[in-house]
Amino acid sequence: MRFLPDQQKWQVAQSAERGSYTAKVVGSIPTLPTMKKKKQANRIPYDTWANSQLSVAKYYGGIKINGVDYFLDYKNCKTTGEGNDKKYFPDLVEKL
Repeated sequence: MRFLPDQQKWQVAQSAERGSYTAKVVGSIPTLPTMKKKKQANRIPYDTWANSQLSVAKYYGGIKINGVDYFLDYKNCKTTGEGNDKKYFPDLVEKL
């Protein structure tokens, strides 16, 4: 028995004639439910957005680009300095 990509089960039988084969569909293979892959959020690096027209996002905490919401990711950003001199360099991350 051989399974084809179109998820059909075929049965192949050799007939009495030499070298002659016949095939017929005998059922379909139950398919597993497709697992949804988690979408990876698009990231716009700090160095890209901070020196462009997207820099207005720093005043509002995010921005909407072509109907997609992006927010500043302070949890996973680079930092420099300590205490009151601490500076953050967040990426813009797509809101899923």
